[in-house]
Amino acid sequence: MKAEYANKDGFLQRDSVEHEGHAEAQSAEQMETREQEQFAALMPIITESLASKIVREQKLSETDAIIALYNSKLYALLEDESTKLWQYSTEMLYHLFEEEQKTGSISFPDV
Repeated sequence: MKAEYANKDGFLQRDSVEHEGHAEAQSAEQMETREQEQFAALMPIITESLASKIVREQKLSETDAIIALYNSKLYALLEDESTKLWQYSTEMLYHLFEEEQKTGSISFPDV
């Protein structure tokens, strides 16, 4: 459905369902891009915070904590922005890390 009319400045204006759909798709794309930018900015902070928690709780050296974290299934999932694990708190991520170490698997909470 298309409609053309002159706007207040006399220029031809077109409204259409296609235009609305394009605007919605563009808005969703912008939101996704913004989330990816947030993820990229937060990932080093999350990694540092989680590694520090592992150092404190498990009495590991910083190097050993980072190696343990990087070799975990949790970290592989955390690197994937689409899992949204990066939105979890450090406490929750540590709990999942600890669970993986004890059981070899991770069960995600319903949030």
